[in-house]
Amino acid sequence: TAVNDEPIDAELVEGEVIDVEIVSVEKLDAGVTQPQRVTLRKDGVELRAVFKQLSTTYDDATGAKASFDSDRFEYELAAYKLDRLIGLDMVPVAVPRTIGKRRGVLQFWIDNSINLRHMIEQKLQPAGWCEALAQYNLMNVFDVLTGNTDRTQENALFTRDWMLVLIDHSLAFRTHQKRPRLLYLGELQLPPALAERLAALDAMQLQQALGPWLQKRQIDAILKRRDQLLREYRAAAAAGQRATGT
Repeated sequence: TAVNDEPIDAELVEGEVIDVEIVSVEKLDAGVTQPQRVTLRKDGVELRAVFKQLSTTYDDATGAKASFDSDRFEYELAAYKLDRLIGLDMVPVAVPRTIGKRRGVLQFWIDNSINLRHMIEQKLQPAGWCEALAQYNLMNVFDVLTGNTDRTQENALFTRDWMLVLIDHSLAFRTHQKRPRLLYLGELQLPPALAERLAALDAMQLQQALGPWLQKRQIDAILKRRDQLLREYRAAAAAGQRATGT
C-alpha cells in the first residue's frame, strides 16, 4: 500500500468539489486495466474510489485509427455522463483526476456489493423493492445504447439493498451497429419514460456532455443505436395496439 499525503481535488459527489487527502492507494488483482483502489479522507470521513489510467488506441494495418476498438478510461466518464442524461442512475459517479503524474478516472467504489457471478454461485436471489428482471432489462438497454462489448457477471453488481450497479465501461462506445452480446437473455423492452428521455436526446446535447471523452463518430453511433431502439419500441407498441384492437 502506498500512502500519499498530498491533497487532490476530488469530485465524488456530483456538483460538489472538495479537497481531500489521499490516504492510501492499493493495487487490485482483478481487471486487465490495472485499476487501483484509492482511500480518500475529508474532515474525518473516509470513502473509497477506484482509479483507472489505461488509455490505449489500436491502429489497423494501414496506420489509420481503428473503429475505436480500444480500452480507454475516458469511456468510464462518458458512460457516467450518459447514464445521468437518460436518468438511469446505475453507473457510479466518475470524475477525471490526476494522481501524481497519472491522468485517469476516479470512480466511486461500491462497498458491500456482490457481483452476479458470486450471487449465482451462492444461490442468492435479489429481494429488493425493484424487480431484478426490470433492472437486467435496463442494463441491456444501456449496453445496446453504448455499444458495450464487455458486460460480464463480474462488472454487474448488486448493492446490499439489491439495486443493480454497472461498472467497467472502458470497452464501450464502439462505432459499429452490431449489437453486443447481452448478459441477460430476456426480450429487450424499452419503458415508456425511458423512451421519452431517449427521444429527447440530440447531437448538440450529447456533444456538450460527452464531447470531452468521445469522438463525433462515437456520438453519431449512439444516436443511431438510439434510433433503432425507438423504432423497435414504436413497432412493438403498434403491434400491441393492433392485438388489442385499440
